Amino acid sequence: MERIAWIRNYLSSSPSIIGVYASLLAFRAEYVYALRRGGHSVDRETLVNEVLDRLKLTIPKFTGRVIESLEAARQFTEDLVSELGSTDSLEEAKLMLEEIEVEYINDFNKPLEKYGLRLVRSLDEDEARSILKILEAIEKRIIVREMTAAGSAIVYIQGLSIGVSETGRMDTVRFEEMFSYMILVLTGENAVIPAYFLSKEFKGLLESKSKGL
Repeated sequence: MERIAWIRNYLSSSPSIIGVYASLLAFRAEYVYALRRGGHSVDRETLVNEVLDRLKLTIPKFTGRVIESLEAARQFTEDLVSELGSTDSLEEAKLMLEEIEVEYINDFNKPLEKYGLRLVRSLDEDEARSILKILEAIEKRIIVREMTAAGSAIVYIQGLSIGVSETGRMDTVRFEEMFSYMILVLTGENAVIPAYFLSKEFKGLLESKSKGL
């Protein structure tokens, strides 16, 4: 994994990890296509700024050190754009993104584990059950465009109404609120739920809370 060893330089703190992981998933969900298909005509500075604008929508709920997180995301994104731009094809670029997430998934999960604990503690029993139903809908792949190799879910935003019907009595407003707690990346057409929120560990926390434990 020598070609992705440079990632380690960006994993020095929880806010930095959040920014890096969000950028990585944003490219995996959407921006790698714009970069590779646009070729040399892509304005890379504009692309980096667009990614950062998207991350500003979601990162604040995961860390209080937003400026640090976004600065790490910017630096990482600039390097990532260069690395992806040097690959020979779209498939190779996607493979690099997959390799990074798989190789560093334990690092990426650490700050999300802390967030997950805080989130579950803030929920009531009914809210915990609602999120479990949403995760069940994701696992059925009904609203999922694609799963990454590490287990993150790239979800169609337009398909969320289907998710509402799959969760039974949950209304749209409640579904979107519960769903939003787990979105690390929100692009033009997709929302990305990191692998941690689909893990047995996180679901175990929710199950305990849903039973009042």
